[in-house]
Amino acid sequence: AVLALKMAALPALLGTGLDKAIAGHVAGPDGAKGCAAAASAAGGGAAGACLARWVLGITFMLAVTVAVLQLRERLHPAALAGRVRPHEPRPDLLATLLAESATLHAKRLATSFAIYGALLVALVYAPAAAASPVLAYLDVGPFRPRLAYAAPAAQIPLELLCFHLALLTLLERLKRRVGDAQAAFLAAACPVFGLEAYLLPRFAEDPYPEVEGDDRDRAPDDRWVRARRVSP
Repeated sequence: AVLALKMAALPALLGTGLDKAIAGHVAGPDGAKGCAAAASAAGGGAAGACLARWVLGITFMLAVTVAVLQLRERLHPAALAGRVRPHEPRPDLLATLLAESATLHAKRLATSFAIYGALLVALVYAPAAAASPVLAYLDVGPFRPRLAYAAPAAQIPLELLCFHLALLTLLERLKRRVGDAQAAFLAAACPVFGLEAYLLPRFAEDPYPEVEGDDRDRAPDDRWVRARRVSP
């Protein structure tokens, strides 16, 4: 039950908050405000609205997770390496999750909700609220997508599922680009504030020489083990 809450309820709850945060900036048919209301008003019904909230929430969670994992690899190891676990492929993930106790899942669920909720307020709600008076002053109305469906009750959920699957592929392909953008920003911003020694890693030109049995060639290029740290 706790696992179901983590996989279904948490994204839906975050999606509901995200939908409320941007409700004033997105409008659907008949003046419906928010993505979920627009999906429902377009003919998706309650199923379309619920799925829209879940897709919004899981999209936010995936984007934040990719950004944080890439930031972990670009920052000094002392910054996030001890607080954020690296992503490791686990083919037996479901079996591992089922073997863990409900108490551990509940603790992780509460921690995840607190972290994602705080980031939702900081990255979405606060900027959206700050932009509202500016857009009203400029007389810029909400975004109104043009929706036309032959069978909306079936098409809207199908489109949302296709969007979710496409997003997974897109994030996997572009995660390195996200990390490169973060590295470029940090390289430009840290010298301005004198934070190079605290946030930016320093590496030697040559990595450790390879030894017999070394499998670094099969590891991703952004692994920390690929380079040797230089003493300041």
